[in-house]
Amino acid sequence: MKSVYKILFSIDVYHDYYNSVNDISFIEITPAPDTIEKLRNFKVISKTFPNKLLTIIEVNDNKPFIKIPEDTSFRFYLKALKPEFQNVSALKTFGIGNSIYYFTNRSNNKLDDKLYLSKPVPLYDANSEYETGSLVQNNTSIFEAIKSLDNNSSHDINNQDFWRELSNNRFLTYDKLNHTDIHKGEIRSDNDKIYEAVRFISKNRQIDITDNNFWNKLNKLQYVTNDDLINKEALEIKESVPGVIDLFFDNNVPPEFSIINSEGNVMETNYQIRFKNRIATWKYISQNNSINNIEDVKKIFTFTRPSIDSNEFVSNTPIPLIARPDYNFKITAGNITTENIKCPAATVIPDKENKSFVSEIYLNY
Repeated sequence: MKSVYKILFSIDVYHDYYNSVNDISFIEITPAPDTIEKLRNFKVISKTFPNKLLTIIEVNDNKPFIKIPEDTSFRFYLKALKPEFQNVSALKTFGIGNSIYYFTNRSNNKLDDKLYLSKPVPLYDANSEYETGSLVQNNTSIFEAIKSLDNNSSHDINNQDFWRELSNNRFLTYDKLNHTDIHKGEIRSDNDKIYEAVRFISKNRQIDITDNNFWNKLNKLQYVTNDDLINKEALEIKESVPGVIDLFFDNNVPPEFSIINSEGNVMETNYQIRFKNRIATWKYISQNNSINNIEDVKKIFTFTRPSIDSNEFVSNTPIPLIARPDYNFKITAGNITTENIKCPAATVIPDKENKSFVSEIYLNY
């Protein structure tokens, strides 16, 4: 008799920093030792792909060939494959202690038909402390802190000196006539709307972004936040990993997040985790002190020289780090004007005093 297999569940991990760079593996999802044994006992095969885990199971009439009891749980570790992962991710850096990021199918965090294993972005609390880059939700909008805030500060969510609403222009603008290869899961913007590629689009194809066969319009995205942190000791975890995933089969799992439905059928459930990219103050440093001005051609970000004698130009608000930047910063040095000056590497310098981050770029001008 021929064995029949179906997808049991899959997990996709996305990251805004790597969103525009093809074939970048930044996370590996691996089963914990006891889960390896469980998977084997239930005839589950797990396959690891770049930033993805896929599991298949032997079935009989859409039901697992070997029944999985409701008290079963599977645990997986997220292992960072890139040394810059912590630097480029909008993850809490200061005062994290012995905490780890924890994800589960009990999260009940569904948005745009996507099942997120992270908790919803937390609601804004005027009495809470926030470090630069922290995300909060207010009504239907998501904001990020552009300065660190303690609970003694007056930092109303509408105060643009402390907060800015996440804008869809943080993603590359889609140009159907001139684009690189686009892989499934990548995000592009168009007229202040965001779309997710649902299949591979080669650089030679001219596909309208409204084509539902290739693109899916999204309202907004859910991200890993401080609310996903949990003490490692509570999970009895000794491994040095940035995150842990627990998947359950009991009644505490919302029906849409279930791996097996109430009739015992495999649901082929897909889960997602998305990391936002770090924001940092960009500091351009002139080697020869000959720069007169730095400006953003798109007029989104501005730079200021601290003093007339300074050889530094500092961004007035933090700028998102992107592996393939879409920024066009122009310098004027004497009679020379140069566009598309270099953007920072993934290395950022933590500013412990201000609970923020700085990226320094040296220019030969």
